[in-house]
Amino acid sequence: NGVPRSLRAFIGEDLPAAPAGITVSADGLDAEISWQPVTSGAQGGYVDASAITYEVVRQPGDVAVASGLTVPSCHDIVDKMGVYTYMVTAVVEGRRGATAADTVIPAGAAGRSSPMKALRLRGTPLPDSLTA
Repeated sequence: NGVPRSLRAFIGEDLPAAPAGITVSADGLDAEISWQPVTSGAQGGYVDASAITYEVVRQPGDVAVASGLTVPSCHDIVDKMGVYTYMVTAVVEGRRGATAADTVIPAGAAGRSSPMKALRLRGTPLPDSLTA
């Protein structure tokens, strides 16, 4: 009799991994959201990458921007300037994977270019001039 051993393995189809590389660029009230296509499972298991679709939701307000997307990008138009978070979820056969998010402040008047274009937030406090 040898030393006891164990092996753990995920069996079956996995849920899609969270989308990576989410970027949001803003010009006035328009936002372009893009991400890298999901090609793997959340647990490293099999997922049919050709069957993955995406849902995009904007916060605040839990606004459905798009669903059933087969390409890793979409466009949004917001009602007013503010801080918005875009959440992207990969879905395969009705099963939702993990959600990833990115935050952006659209800057500048609609239809006009702004030197700031967009201030991206990644855990960085806002300057006082933007929170007033």
